[in-house]
Amino acid sequence: VRPGVLTAVGFVTGGGAATAAAFRLWPLALVLWLANRAADGLDGPVARARGATECGGFFDIVSDFSVYGGFVVGVAIGVPAARRIYRRDKRLGDALGLHRDLLRPPPLL
Repeated sequence: VRPGVLTAVGFVTGGGAATAAAFRLWPLALVLWLANRAADGLDGPVARARGATECGGFFDIVSDFSVYGGFVVGVAIGVPAARRIYRRDKRLGDALGLHRDLLRPPPLL
């Protein structure tokens, strides 16, 4: 199996995990996330064994960060209360070091 194929499989399963999280299909999201992590863990050793390329490394890192960001967005869509909790509970926000000033857009120059 070529490392690019493993990276593509990881990207597709990671995107599926993000989509499943957005639809609150948590068991499916977990299975797909674990499949993503397995594919991501294998593509590097396979690439080193077969001869790594700069293009392949770039494809891998872009895929990884896209999946990480996509999964956070998927969870935020699936659990809207999770993204609003710090706005409603000032004490929790203060305990976590979140301040209401961070929620305001920066002033225009």
